[in-house]
Amino acid sequence: MKTLTRPLKYPFLLLLFLIIATCTDNPFSNSSEISNDHQTIQGSVAIENNVSPEDVYVWLEQFKIGTFTDHKGDFSLRLPSPESQPGGGLSGTFKLYVYVANYRLATAQVAVRDGEVVFSQGDINDKGHLKKEITLRKILDIRVSIEEGNGIYPIPRNDSRELTIRTRLRAPGIPQGVEVLSFGSSNSNNIFVGMFILRRIDDPEEDFVRAAIAASGQMAKVIGSTYQTFSVSYHLPRCYLPTGIYDLYPYLWIRQDGLKPEMFETLGVTFEKFDFNFEKVPFKERNIEKLRIGPEQPQDETGAFPPCG
Repeated sequence: MKTLTRPLKYPFLLLLFLIIATCTDNPFSNSSEISNDHQTIQGSVAIENNVSPEDVYVWLEQFKIGTFTDHKGDFSLRLPSPESQPGGGLSGTFKLYVYVANYRLATAQVAVRDGEVVFSQGDINDKGHLKKEITLRKILDIRVSIEEGNGIYPIPRNDSRELTIRTRLRAPGIPQGVEVLSFGSSNSNNIFVGMFILRRIDDPEEDFVRAAIAASGQMAKVIGSTYQTFSVSYHLPRCYLPTGIYDLYPYLWIRQDGLKPEMFETLGVTFEKFDFNFEKVPFKERNIEKLRIGPEQPQDETGAFPPCG
């Protein structure tokens, strides 16, 4: 019995089918350019006037997750797995916040479906990146200077000294001004910025933080486009600070539309309340004079410079 065979009419179609069926990679894709990771949002941030874009805070609402930009201003924020999200995966359009305290808050729209980022929707492109670089613009200029009473400088650790701390604030190019919350005193219009965090900066291994308080309570003030100067006298106690160099960070909450208290909870900071974690709130371009504490001086015949206990 003969077996009859018929020649293939379109042999090239069979060959093409075999090539496709045995190919595991898409030969027309570039894996370095096209991402299938729908759990990650990436983007880039710049700050006007060529200010370093490092350590800008980026936070996604509803998910309550945040990260900081690197030295180039780039960031990558990864969503939790859909299984760990409420309802097995959130869906909706959510705001991505880009924040530095004394710069205008910026936001972007991120579409999410079943716990994954939807590409090519909102402000996200087809690769999971922000479509445009976000540029932040300054809304409050901050300058702090220190005048210490007559005597030896750097201040000996075992010396008591009266310090005058001057804070100058202005809202550049904002005619309506910016509302600022600080610690002040209601019986003097000049005492407005009356609380500072002192952080030692010359020894990265030592996490030493103290507070300087010379005010009675929180109060708000609108800062205009010309400099306003606020002075406060602070009595530096003997032996209060170890020998070293300190930054004085003024306690200032800069109010803006759209700020969410939950954004600060992720940082471990209580919104518009004082605690030592306030220093985690990101600022840029604060011109702050350093406070220098020197070593102990030997006690002299007048009894000055008694030793620390």
